[in-house]
Amino acid sequence: LRGQALPNEVLYGPDYRGIEALGVVRAIPGTDWWLLAKQSQTELMGEAIAQSLWLLLAGALSLISLAALVHLLGQRSHLQAMAEQVTALREAQTQVRASEERYRLLAENGSDVVWLLDLPSQRLDYISPSVEHMLGRRAEELIGHTLAELLPPQDHALFDLRLQQRLAGFRAD
Repeated sequence: LRGQALPNEVLYGPDYRGIEALGVVRAIPGTDWWLLAKQSQTELMGEAIAQSLWLLLAGALSLISLAALVHLLGQRSHLQAMAEQVTALREAQTQVRASEERYRLLAENGSDVVWLLDLPSQRLDYISPSVEHMLGRRAEELIGHTLAELLPPQDHALFDLRLQQRLAGFRAD
């Protein structure tokens, strides 16, 4: 130590092998001897580094678990919202079916001719059975035909004009 260290002082530097080490100098009572206890920095920090790595790994796993939990909770709320939408859709479908059944009952048992026209193709999608009393033809024979095929040209022209007026009125609203 060449007199450079004081008793109980912590030393840091290379040891006799050239490896960085920490040491403490102590006087041996009743003698003129000194005791130097040293440990290389790698030995001293090895356990701390290993423990730090384990803590870092545990922290990373905890963060991953937390992220997975947050994701699953988000998925759960998303699924609940979808279930509510499906329930609302089923209720709407039930209401539509009931309304359609009432409408069909009126259309098929009334004396007025009720019909549905596909606007782009101008073809009949539905016509009530009461058309048979008016035209002498069954409804099934008329479905799929255009009004141009079923009406005289002057009546079809008037119908087409009124249809365009009605559609313009709907678009204006």
